[in-house]
Amino acid sequence: ANGRTSPPLGKNNVFVTYQNKLLQEWKGFEKEDNEVLIALNHYPVIDERIDQLKGTTYYKFRDYDLIIAGHYHGGQIRIPFLGALIVPEAFYDFGGLFPPQDRVKGLWEYKGVKQYVSAGLGSSDAVGFLNFRLFNTPEINLLTLRRE
Repeated sequence: ANGRTSPPLGKNNVFVTYQNKLLQEWKGFEKEDNEVLIALNHYPVIDERIDQLKGTTYYKFRDYDLIIAGHYHGGQIRIPFLGALIVPEAFYDFGGLFPPQDRVKGLWEYKGVKQYVSAGLGSSDAVGFLNFRLFNTPEINLLTLRRE
């Protein structure tokens, strides 16, 4: 629906098994008001997934103050004045072609969830013949966290 695809069933079952194990290990975890919870995640969490999570009882385990991610490589191939051509994200419309430019790299917030996505140093072989960067300077990020 909405141009989104689902992962193969076998991979999905492995993920669900892992997720359930992780949730059991976190059982009883309560984030205190003065604590900061940061997730270091390979993949950025797309808006639709945030909507799904916020609608579940498991969201309290994912009440992150910040998610730091990569995977998109800043769009890997960028067109001057237009931005990222493609990101390796099967859940975006058109298989990651012409992604939302404000989600490709940098800091954004969606429904109270802040994410920082680094363009990183490498490239993806998600599309075999596009395993290079073009008009996309590699980056190493230094994030400074401050109290509000």
